[in-house]
Amino acid sequence: MKTKITILCMFLFFASCSNINKKQESLQDQLNGTWLLISAVTKEGDNVTKKDLTGQKMIKLINESHFAFLSHDLNHGQDSTADFVAGGGRCFYENNIYKE
Repeated sequence: MKTKITILCMFLFFASCSNINKKQESLQDQLNGTWLLISAVTKEGDNVTKKDLTGQKMIKLINESHFAFLSHDLNHGQDSTADFVAGGGRCFYENNIYKE
């Protein structure tokens, strides 16, 4: 019985310590990677534009200091939606806010 209580106490001790070394994931860590975008919001000054990306495929890549995006229509340029757009630049994180 004493052994069971000792094992239980050790288990509880190690289980309670498991979160000590876990670091909270920062916004930068959460955003880094490759994203398939379904809509886009652009803000320039007071002007805010929202764009539905249905009918096209847009991919965005984000790392610690830069971003890039690629967009193309899904009809392979066969109709009026023919479109290809690409771009990129520097990005930064300020007060837990992502800025390009």
